Amino acid sequence: MKCLKILIYIFLLLVASSSLNSQTVERFKSDFSKIDASTFNEDDMNYFYRIYLDELTPYNYSTRLREQKYNGDYLKYPFKDLINDSIYKYRIEEFFNSENEELLTFTYFTISAVGDKSFEKRMIERLSLGGKADLWLCLALMHLETDRTSVLFDFLVLDWDNSNERMIRYYSRLNKDSLRNTAYNHIDDADEKARNLSYTFLSVTDLNEKTEKLLKRAVLKNENFTQNILLAAIKNLQIGNLKDLLVPLLNHWLVGGAAMQALANSTTESDRQVIVDIIESRDTLDDDLLYSLLTSKNIENNKLWLKVIQTEKVPNDFFFHLLSHDVYLSDELLPYVQEAIENIDNPQKLSTIIPILGHREDEKSLSLVFDAMRHEDLKVRENATYSLRGNKSKIIKEQVKSIILDSNIRTIGIINLAIDHNLNSYHSIFENQFKYNEDLYWRRTSIKYLSIFPLERHIPLFKSILLDSKGDRYAKYRAAIGLGNLNDNSSIDLIIEACDEVSKGRDFNAMSFMKALGKLKGDKAKAHLLLHKDSDDNEVRELIYNILKDWDE
Repeated sequence: MKCLKILIYIFLLLVASSSLNSQTVERFKSDFSKIDASTFNEDDMNYFYRIYLDELTPYNYSTRLREQKYNGDYLKYPFKDLINDSIYKYRIEEFFNSENEELLTFTYFTISAVGDKSFEKRMIERLSLGGKADLWLCLALMHLETDRTSVLFDFLVLDWDNSNERMIRYYSRLNKDSLRNTAYNHIDDADEKARNLSYTFLSVTDLNEKTEKLLKRAVLKNENFTQNILLAAIKNLQIGNLKDLLVPLLNHWLVGGAAMQALANSTTESDRQVIVDIIESRDTLDDDLLYSLLTSKNIENNKLWLKVIQTEKVPNDFFFHLLSHDVYLSDELLPYVQEAIENIDNPQKLSTIIPILGHREDEKSLSLVFDAMRHEDLKVRENATYSLRGNKSKIIKEQVKSIILDSNIRTIGIINLAIDHNLNSYHSIFENQFKYNEDLYWRRTSIKYLSIFPLERHIPLFKSILLDSKGDRYAKYRAAIGLGNLNDNSSIDLIIEACDEVSKGRDFNAMSFMKALGKLKGDKAKAHLLLHKDSDDNEVRELIYNILKDWDE
């Protein structure tokens, strides 16, 4: 029965997301059909970009978040249902042949969003000749996953100033065999930009004997040696047997750090021993060496880094961020992480390494985190507390109860842990924090707690927050949610007024108030929500759809 309920829930989610996509496609189709090609201008482009940002720019950050949510090709080609539509087929041909740069930009966006590969050959020809809106043409071809990488390569070299990291990453996702052959064809170019791009693209292909030989040869040929990109490729591919090639470069003022990182990534023990010998010979370790160990793909070097960080060889002000390196979350490194935490006295180092244990549920790891939550240093306490977000271990709850009551050690993060673990009996503490604490974040997190676990006595407080014309907007959001959770229908006009006020700039800004109205129900709330069902903001349309589809339940 439980399995059946889960399947039904998944089915309903898929239906809901499909319905939302259909609405967006139909709206786009309607707008698309009304375009006047003779007058299309920047204002028209901005309209489509504002309303269909996610669909027209799949490389956009918010689009990637939605891709994680739906995990399918809905976002890869969100307008794919238009590919056989007669209006689309007729008009896109018209737009493609336009001389209007704004319209061409829109056309390339649309072709990309539809996944229309019928234009690929003509797009390649147009890019090779050069023309208007070439940057967007290039991005569209990348999104269509063309295997004509040579033409794209030539464009990136010519448009080097605009060929930012995002574009190069996109190029790097194309067919690896095609990328490799294109790189081979340009690795000896006289143009340094072309050589650098060749190194970059070889770094995302599988290592083979020819690639290794060419990259090592490039190091020997480069007399002035200013190419960090080349060494980065050697590092990323974990090429070995580098000692004789790179040791002479370790003291080079420009590329010494890159050479160190390549050696640290090598799978050859003699290369690793170079790093070990340098560490043993120095009283203080520089950032290049420490970063090389920290980011190494050789786990033996990661273990060594966790040993070294405990010593005085590492300056106390050395900044590092472990959570961006998954290897430090692994079971293999757990004993080394625990040992480092036990032996590190410096608060800055400790505050940075303690979050590595936040997801663990074993007794020793949690004990170390709990100790850090009571550390004399505020940053250590904050990071330890924050690291436990999402950890469902039952023993966390008792620790949170204890720390909440101690004003000397509790941090803002403890409020979120109290919420996560449904500790709903600490209203007086957070009422006082909101009332008397002048720190904005303490006030915001305190009102968040009160809005999630509201009592009838909070209604006057919530209403006063909404009535304060100069008050903090986040506090207003939380006050509205609190009134919604209390089902206080007497506040509906206040919430509608606040919703109208903040939505003047953009509907997106009023989503919390819309959620509150969704909790209150009633004809007045529904009527106001319907005003936003065709909002320019995708997120708002999705929210209104989800609220209204369950309105009568």
